[in-house]
Amino acid sequence: MKLRGFEWALVAWIGSFSNVFAQNTDKQWTLLRTVSLPSSFVCGSATRDGLWLVATRDGVLQMFDSTGNARQRLSPDIAASPSHIEAWNPLKIMVFYRDLQQIIYTDRFLLPSPAIGLPEQLASSVRTACPSADNQLWAIDDNDFSLKKIDLLNQQILLTTPLALLLPNQQYDWGQIHEYQNLVYVANKPAGGLIVFDNMGNLKKKLPMVNALAWNFWGDEIYWPEATGKPELHFFNLYNFKERTISIPIQTRIDNVFINQNYWLVISENQLYFYKLTN
Repeated sequence: MKLRGFEWALVAWIGSFSNVFAQNTDKQWTLLRTVSLPSSFVCGSATRDGLWLVATRDGVLQMFDSTGNARQRLSPDIAASPSHIEAWNPLKIMVFYRDLQQIIYTDRFLLPSPAIGLPEQLASSVRTACPSADNQLWAIDDNDFSLKKIDLLNQQILLTTPLALLLPNQQYDWGQIHEYQNLVYVANKPAGGLIVFDNMGNLKKKLPMVNALAWNFWGDEIYWPEATGKPELHFFNLYNFKERTISIPIQTRIDNVFINQNYWLVISENQLYFYKLTN
């Protein structure tokens, strides 16, 4: 399904309409702990039961609880940095290695499965990947510029959506991808923003205001740190289209943020800041 021009314009207008922003100033921030990582942060994820998983450039995966206490640690026997982590289901955490075109799964104790290669017909061309709600895999294939759904166990391609006929002719460098509430969100880093598909691979809309380098979900909202590095976090409600912003009390560039109820993990290069917010 190709969106008509006014539909794209409407989403863009909603995303840029600054009057719907509401500053949240009634929260008390308490810094619980600061942790220095052994090398720079590359990607991370939050579990639905309140844990954080972060990966560093040296390939190490480290689990923390909401208050910053270190839990499990994994140094996989893989000579590459993770490209994407999806840990929402703590019983089956996915780690994608783009350089190797491989995926490992771990349990909540970070005990890894053997690495699984992608189907041979993809010709080492998967840019980014994430699990689907039905335990398959969503992937962006650079080789034929398409969104694919993959049965990793049987090494089969279940669905292909050609993107050249649906998207404008411009530069694409795909960032992270997530399925959330039956929609698939894909980041395009050069243009900024997210492109959204339904769970059958049909194009739905675009969210041009989202920082394509760092974004996550909480409840009915998608949130992202200010792209300029300003210490602010923006929220966009996926259903009523309202936006709000929260200032973060930190004097450094923010690379990513993860939220779990009143606990926040703020990441800047190799520093982790664990906060608790109270009224």
